[in-house]
Amino acid sequence: MYHTIQYRTLSFAGHESFPLRFAWLKKGYDGLARDPTFFNEDDAMVELGVGKNMVRAIRHWGLACQLWEEVDRSRGRELSPTDMGHRLLADSTGWDPFLEDVGTIWWLHWLVVTNSERATTWRFTFSRPTSNRFSKDELLADLKGLVREERASRISDSTLKGDIAVMLRGYNRPTSTRGGFGEDAIDSPFSLLNLIRPGGDRGTYEIVQGPQPTLPTAVFEAALVDYLATVRAEPSKTATLDELLYAPLSPGRTFRLSEEGLVRRLAMLVDGSGDTYAFDETAGLRQLLVRGVMPTREQVLSSYYASEAAS
Repeated sequence: MYHTIQYRTLSFAGHESFPLRFAWLKKGYDGLARDPTFFNEDDAMVELGVGKNMVRAIRHWGLACQLWEEVDRSRGRELSPTDMGHRLLADSTGWDPFLEDVGTIWWLHWLVVTNSERATTWRFTFSRPTSNRFSKDELLADLKGLVREERASRISDSTLKGDIAVMLRGYNRPTSTRGGFGEDAIDSPFSLLNLIRPGGDRGTYEIVQGPQPTLPTAVFEAALVDYLATVRAEPSKTATLDELLYAPLSPGRTFRLSEEGLVRRLAMLVDGSGDTYAFDETAGLRQLLVRGVMPTREQVLSSYYASEAAS
């Protein structure tokens, strides 16, 4: 039996109806690196070059991507970059400050979906056990059911519909209107992943499951060790292939890997890691084993970005 999804809180707002944009995380990080109250300052709009609503959206997306966090007892007035925020976005030492590597986008997708406090619609959608095909109405009904189950304070249908709309816009490439693209049609980084596409009928969508050729094996490994060590309900150094493919918040489900795509990446890890990973098929149950000391997600990603910089 797979673990149930845990939510520390339900969150369906904060983005001000704006999907994440490429430049926002770096700009927000730079501001916070200078001043923990940056997003509350009057000149934030000038420095970021956006309106007040977008300032709030940038604040939200950094929290959702786990790149900064609220400072204890500041009641949200102060924010601090997380260790992951520093590692990704710092000027001289950041792995990928401007999100130029598609692997970074896959990693941000992982961080958003596995965030138990923000972006509930994202977490729910990529973990739901039902069909990859859905309509807006079906997803709305499922989210209303989640609100009831969690006994959350009343959340309006309009709030849930707005959250669904922002998620879908973020993962779909914008279409041109009147022959051009306006500011509102700038691609969200998540649109590069091709994870959600319109379905055959109006108002329907499909989460695209497949080999995910743009997902780097190292980013998959970072998600794998993160899942085994912290995301999984009970930390473990062993997991069946079925769990890694189907369990809520597992790498296979979050990245929507096909069975072939998952097995291929696991085989690459086993073949290329020395003695770190191994397959076990005792009694016909296929399992992945982590032998010895399991690497951290930071160690895996650091090696990945170092190799990319050297190539």
